Amino acid sequence: MLQTDIGFGNRDTLTMNLALRGPKVDPVIRRRFYKEILDRLRAAPEVTSAAAVLLRPLEGPIGWDASYNFEFEAGQRDPKQLLKANFEAITPHYFETVGTAVIEGRDFNEYDAEESEKVIIINQSLANQIRTAGHQPIGQRLSVFGALRKVVGVAANARFRRVVQPADDLYVPYRQVNTPTNYLVLRGVVPAGELLSIVRRTLKEIDPGQAIASVASLDELILRDTARNRFNLVVMMLFVVGAVLLAASGIHSVVGESVAVRAKEMAVKTALGAARWQLVSEAITSALLFVTAGELAGVLIALALGRAAADLLYGVSPSDPAVLLGVSALVFCIAVMASFIPAWIATGRDPFRSLQVD
Repeated sequence: MLQTDIGFGNRDTLTMNLALRGPKVDPVIRRRFYKEILDRLRAAPEVTSAAAVLLRPLEGPIGWDASYNFEFEAGQRDPKQLLKANFEAITPHYFETVGTAVIEGRDFNEYDAEESEKVIIINQSLANQIRTAGHQPIGQRLSVFGALRKVVGVAANARFRRVVQPADDLYVPYRQVNTPTNYLVLRGVVPAGELLSIVRRTLKEIDPGQAIASVASLDELILRDTARNRFNLVVMMLFVVGAVLLAASGIHSVVGESVAVRAKEMAVKTALGAARWQLVSEAITSALLFVTAGELAGVLIALALGRAAADLLYGVSPSDPAVLLGVSALVFCIAVMASFIPAWIATGRDPFRSLQVD
């Protein structure tokens, strides 16, 4: 799960909440404020890139959902059945800061202003939908929140809300919407603590009445988002290990006992000239018949009840053939060893001594 490509290459990016208060909630004043603080931060030698965004990545499963419609599909969908995507207002340099690649077209810049042509950047998943319909994404127009916007770029897919939940994303320039940018994201050549001090000092110089909160790196946000899944994984692994050990112990005991019970039978066959390998093979075959039947029953039960554990799994199906075959092979090997060892010992004894034992 932690190795999944979630679309954010710069996991050391520092993020923080900066929801403005007072007169700066006015959209015009807010845009001016963010431009000033970002310009100052970018000018600092310790900072390599800085940007702002409506909601930072992995802030939670709830965000801004925007209904959209491609211009070439106009009138083909019921307005109540329009598709939805995660909506983000961002400043220039956002993709550079978080490490999300712009794979086609261009990034936003300061010329994407209030009076400029309304533009939008979509993720690769949405671009593929446009191509499937027989069109090229760059230059296409999307209707978002009642405004028609031209696609100027395609960004790599990113798991914006949950690591385990892929979704489509729409990005618009912060100067073309009244939607607030609530989070700063920045990277630098100094530790996070020093970057945070630079932000606080810059914020104090601009407006001492504003404050930052909820400081975290992208890596910390990723770990926080996956904490429950990782805990479930550890618990499941403990149960799996315990179940395998119990199964191994039970199989070894039952098979070993069945071979021990047949010790006199093996002694008689040995006295009559039966080869040792024939007796061992016979013991193993007899044990594996029962084990194979049990494995088949177990696989059928796993297929029937696997859906109940689907929410606890990531990147693997409850009926994954490799997993079922692997577990079956492990149990099979345990059964072979459990039957081979006591059978080999029993057939190696003096048959006359074995027959004398009550």
